[in-house]
Amino acid sequence: FNNGIGIEVLEENNYYPFGLKHEGYNILTGNPAYKYQYNGKELQEETGMYDYGARFYMPDIGRWGTVDPLAEIYRRWSPYTYGVDNPIKFFDPDGRGVLTDYYNLKGKLTKHVEDGKTDKKIVLTTSNKEADTDAAISNGHVVNQIANDQIKQIDDIYTFGKTDKTGTEKGFLFGQNGKSSKTVTGEKAGEVGSKEWADAKKDLREKGDKTASDAHLHPLHYDSEGNVTSYGSPSPSNGPGKDTDPKNMIGNTQPSMVLGWTENQGSLPPGQIGGTPPPNTYSPTVGFYNTGGSIITMDYSTFKKAMEKVNK
Repeated sequence: FNNGIGIEVLEENNYYPFGLKHEGYNILTGNPAYKYQYNGKELQEETGMYDYGARFYMPDIGRWGTVDPLAEIYRRWSPYTYGVDNPIKFFDPDGRGVLTDYYNLKGKLTKHVEDGKTDKKIVLTTSNKEADTDAAISNGHVVNQIANDQIKQIDDIYTFGKTDKTGTEKGFLFGQNGKSSKTVTGEKAGEVGSKEWADAKKDLREKGDKTASDAHLHPLHYDSEGNVTSYGSPSPSNGPGKDTDPKNMIGNTQPSMVLGWTENQGSLPPGQIGGTPPPNTYSPTVGFYNTGGSIITMDYSTFKKAMEKVNK
């Protein structure tokens, strides 16, 4: 705005697809001090190149000045090519790539998709085969990259679950843009109620994100003497008002997570005859599900290592 009355145009630029500026008909010469031009990147006057972070771009020839740092996994195209030679469809945000990378639950890269993004996605399969990755994508069995701070939230919930004897559930929401809500605690034993989830949604909105899915604990249950009587399954609960009820997943864009347990039977040491075996133990086990039911379950420590591998 100019003096709070009218709108003042600072600069008008028209570009060819690869970034070279049109000449001869721009009405406004613009502010010469304004350097953030093509794709919002800073123009370096000394070289005529744009600073994209990882590399410098030369709009006069539509090429990068140096080799793609991801050339090893990006072999289909010249390491100097901008936007895989299609700048109308693809935008390279930092000079490294325009691909979505899909990783399996072992943390192994199984598929590249040229879609103009630089996302990492997790396909809910342990298979290394691209056909199984394609099937998972087709079935919607895909979640956003689970960041290290979200793994820390899960760690904290499991730490609570190992010692809590009240059957209390905890959970949080994954955001569509990579953020997560604060962890909320159910007021009633055995559930995180609508009030608590509303509080989590509010927190996520205040962070500028929308709900993609949730992660919540299925707790261990104890008797009055402190013995485990039952354990929370890593599979979703079914029925009206339960995990798989479509009403509970309205607005979700990806499968949700159950933070459950697997029972490990106590056994005598090899060679020992007679005696009382040690008590059973319970190891954290995560499960993914949607309205159709359980998709896959796996040992949490294995899952955690895979996500940390993806996040490197």
